[in-house]
Amino acid sequence: MCVIAIKKESKLENLNEIFEDMAIHNGDGVGLLYDDGRKMQVDHWLDPIAFLSQVSLIDHLASEDCSFFYIHFRYATHGLVSRSMCHPFYIGKGKWLMHNGIISGLGNELESDTSELAGLLERSSESDQDKILNMLATSGNGKFTVI
Repeated sequence: MCVIAIKKESKLENLNEIFEDMAIHNGDGVGLLYDDGRKMQVDHWLDPIAFLSQVSLIDHLASEDCSFFYIHFRYATHGLVSRSMCHPFYIGKGKWLMHNGIISGLGNELESDTSELAGLLERSSESDQDKILNMLATSGNGKFTVI
């Protein structure tokens, strides 16, 4: 199953080691949404080792200068193992989606279940987005976060 980590503390110790452990078990891509000190940034890496080599970025994420981050290490169950299938996915109105688990009835060999859900959410009204996300939250099909 994928893993999502969220920064809750102002300064984190051993973040690189924590990320290394996540990458070992979830090596199908990395997606990151974070505060770069000026604005929110979104980055994706297909290769977790390429992400882990970003020492200055990881140091920033661990520092007090970074007020938040959301990171997703992918374990592919549906869709291609590709950068385009790495979370987070834009769902419109300045919102991004990360999910771990399997969404029944969505996804195929080309598109991940979460990518398909994100496309559906992006095409939906805000009230329909809320309904869909509430159904997902009560379905028991993993956990998700909307940023």
